[in-house]
Amino acid sequence: MTSRLRPFGAVAVVTLALVASAGPAAADTKPGRGGSPTAPSGVLTTTTTLDPNGYAGQMAAYKAAQAQINQTFHDSLTAARSALRRALNGATSDQKVQANADYVMAVASATSARTAALAALGPSPHDVAVAAIKSWQVSNQAIKATFEQAKDQARADYQMALAAAASASQRAAAKLALSAALSAAAAARDLALSQLGPRPTIGN
Repeated sequence: MTSRLRPFGAVAVVTLALVASAGPAAADTKPGRGGSPTAPSGVLTTTTTLDPNGYAGQMAAYKAAQAQINQTFHDSLTAARSALRRALNGATSDQKVQANADYVMAVASATSARTAALAALGPSPHDVAVAAIKSWQVSNQAIKATFEQAKDQARADYQMALAAAASASQRAAAKLALSAALSAAAAARDLALSQLGPRPTIGN
C-alpha cells in the first residue's frame, strides 16, 4: 500500500513587499523641467494561501503564487521605466544622472523583493514530494542492507561454531543459534520497515 504525500499540510503565506523606491504605477514626478521620479510611500503586499487539500490543488496554488510574484516584479519594472522616461524628459545633465540612479535603485529593490518572496514561497509541492520519495528510498535500502549484513554475520558465526563443535549437541546448538539470529534479523527488519511506512507517491 502506498501513501499519498501532501507536502503542504500547513497554510503558507507569501508576502511580497516592495520598498518605496521600487513602487509601481503610483510613482509620480514633480512638474517642471526634468524632475526625478518620486516613488510612492507605503508597501505593496501580495498574499497567497496554498491549498492544504491535495497535490493538484497545492500545485495550482503554488504556480499561481509564482505567477503573482513575477507579475508584481514585472509591474514594478514597468513603473520604474515609465518614471525614468518622465524624469529624463527635458532634464538637465545632473537631473539625468539622478534619474538614472533612481531607476537603478528601483530595479535593485524590485529584484530583491522578488527574490525574498520566492524564497519565502519555498520549493514546489512536486519538489517536496520527490525529496520525500528519495529519502524513503535511501532509508528502505539501508534497512535491507542492514538485514543482509545481519544474515551474513549470523552465517559466519554459525560456520565458526560448527567448526569448533566437538559433539552433536554442540552442532545442534550452533544451528539453533543460527536460526535465532536469522529470526531476530528478520524481526528487526520488519519493525524498521513498519516504522518507515509505505512509499510516498505523487498524486491527488
